[in-house]
Amino acid sequence: MPRRKLPPLNALAIFEEVAVRRSCSEAALHLGLTQSAVSKQVQAMERFIGAPLFSRSKGGLVPNAVGGRLLSDIQPVLDAMERIVNRAMQEKTNRKVVILRTLATISDRWLLPRLRGFREAHPEIEIQFSTFLINSEYDRGGAEVEIRFGSGPWLDADATPITGRHVVLIAPPGTPADTPLPELLKLPLFVHAQARDAFAEFHTAMGLEAPAHWPSGSTFDVYHVLVKAVTVGLGVGLVPRCLVEEELESGAVVNPNGYGFESRLCYQLLIPHQARPLSEAAQTLYDWILSQAEPNLLAARPASAVPARMGAN
Repeated sequence: MPRRKLPPLNALAIFEEVAVRRSCSEAALHLGLTQSAVSKQVQAMERFIGAPLFSRSKGGLVPNAVGGRLLSDIQPVLDAMERIVNRAMQEKTNRKVVILRTLATISDRWLLPRLRGFREAHPEIEIQFSTFLINSEYDRGGAEVEIRFGSGPWLDADATPITGRHVVLIAPPGTPADTPLPELLKLPLFVHAQARDAFAEFHTAMGLEAPAHWPSGSTFDVYHVLVKAVTVGLGVGLVPRCLVEEELESGAVVNPNGYGFESRLCYQLLIPHQARPLSEAAQTLYDWILSQAEPNLLAARPASAVPARMGAN
């Protein structure tokens, strides 16, 4: 294997601290080092990169274009390395730790409300949550279990659909339940950026011909914001029902006439190939999440015709 062309890890960590705090002296105080030692590490990083990483201003040391890109790239990598090392240290002391990498919205709306039962049944297992970034391509920080959104298949993991395939049309509060569908579809149409063809799927499911010109609308990269746009009356949207149960129950949004369809996209539970064989704790968590899945999805495997997608918060 070729020798990696990397600077010392300590220099990367010190660079991050200086870039965040915009001061060598502040970084030194936080790290328990001398200002001179911190400055030397920053200079070593600049020599390694072959370019300055900071500009001086009244606000202190401000990352320049090169330094700013480097900071945004290395922070998630350093976070992932820290989680990996922490897990190794915890395994040494026989602590049962599982890194679960998931999407923020499905955690908030579906997983966390169910998690109390798991905690009560398995108090010895500690779950460390790690959140996907949209289109994130960097190493996933040693996660043993993941929840992703898409159709699959994924080349780096084995997947099982668990929830989110049933998508509903949501409308602002007070919308009459018997509002004709053509009237609803004249309103601005909201979709998630990772499900841009949702209304085309919806039209097909409803037996409608897609219009030559779609009404104005918006795409959102977070389902929570999409739902909020509907609650304040800006338009109608298509959202997996598992993410809007609370709003439907409270009347914050309505689902006129029960309009909805079964999407080819859904949330899926994955075991990354690199994580096999699973630890006993990870297998326990995986089996429990699977037990919470919608029964009708467990027998179905995702269609392979549609490219896999990672985001859908």
